[in-house]
Amino acid sequence: SNPCEGSLLRQQGSSQVRAETAGPLLFASPLRFSTRGAGYHGGVTEFQSGRYARQAALPQLGAEGQLHLSEATVVIVGCGAIGATAAALCVRGGVGRVRLIDPDRVHVDTLHRQLLFTEKDALRARTKVMAARSRLGAANSTVAVEAVVARLVEDNAEGLLRGADLVLDGLDTMGARELLNRACVGIGVPWVYAGVDGTACTIAVFGGGGPCFSCLWPANDSELAENDTAGVLNTAPAAAAAFQVSEAIRLLCGSEPRPVLHHHDLWGGTSRTVEISRDPECPVCGARGGSSTS
Repeated sequence: SNPCEGSLLRQQGSSQVRAETAGPLLFASPLRFSTRGAGYHGGVTEFQSGRYARQAALPQLGAEGQLHLSEATVVIVGCGAIGATAAALCVRGGVGRVRLIDPDRVHVDTLHRQLLFTEKDALRARTKVMAARSRLGAANSTVAVEAVVARLVEDNAEGLLRGADLVLDGLDTMGARELLNRACVGIGVPWVYAGVDGTACTIAVFGGGGPCFSCLWPANDSELAENDTAGVLNTAPAAAAAFQVSEAIRLLCGSEPRPVLHHHDLWGGTSRTVEISRDPECPVCGARGGSSTS
């Protein structure tokens, strides 16, 4: 369960890089592994042959939108319940390059909600990004999948995110999201927040000329206690990823970001949106150019 999802509705508003080995975890520079399957032919060849025909048949997307997706680079930070599901949707949907960043290994107690992994992955203690890369490459060999075994920290954040057209949040702590927000604002790349709180999920787009994460949740907000033992319904992260990637596809196809936070309670069957605005005094984005979005 992520820490800041439920509090929004109340408000309205060790640097480690791990190498995958059979033995103990090693500490090293970020490890990058990338693959583009033999089936890759570039452009929209697969769309033309029918892979994406039903998706491209949508008037909101079309062949041009599918082409935009094929030319895009999406970075997903965190490859757990939300991040791994978002990665699968991006890869199957035809995003041309997907970079996964996560230092952690698969554990059996996360399998009820982390849909991309198996018992064998947990028994072998595989790193999440390497297990994900294998599955994603098998699902769509036309997409480049890059696995980075690393924890996002101040020293590497902008470098690991550079080259992205869009960043997706698969993180689970406030501090990590604050760091992600600073890095995205620093390099001028929008990102899509997604979190879960029990049976509910929350999604918002930050940056891109609109409000940033710190406009909504100032650093060290006392309302946002972190809790990694709270219950979570396994459909909530899947729903969060679906809403998150839907926003991502909109943005990659040229739509403007919507300055709202979406909240959906799957158990209660309710949905709501909360408008969010740029804070001109925000210590992260307040000094950048452009007018406030509300």
